[in-house]
Amino acid sequence: MRYNYSIVRVWQLPVEELLAGGIATLPLAPIADVPESDLPRVISRMRERIEAEPKDEQQDLWASTYFPMGAKYPGSLTNQLLKGIGTVFESSTLTKPSKKGVAQGELSGRLQQARGSLLTLEARLGA
Repeated sequence: MRYNYSIVRVWQLPVEELLAGGIATLPLAPIADVPESDLPRVISRMRERIEAEPKDEQQDLWASTYFPMGAKYPGSLTNQLLKGIGTVFESSTLTKPSKKGVAQGELSGRLQQARGSLLTLEARLGA
């Protein structure tokens, strides 16, 4: 068997391509080739599309947005841009846990959920 594939560097893709593409790739838009000053507009456009999805998928899409953004941008910026979305990143367990064991368990569960979301997106993309 032979598989042909190419590597796509998301950070080099035009953000408009991801904003106009399929819902599965939408969470990658904030880490595409987009100036930091344009992020509020990108998040606003994403919100319009994501709100049209079923509620359970909305949370998965936002979680799948949050974690890659955290790898590219400071946590404070990510939290500010996604404030009010109402999902995993607004949890106090991610910023100031009051009981270490409980917070770690909750964070672990949320990370597993995000990984599952990314695997679902990968499956949708046919990777």
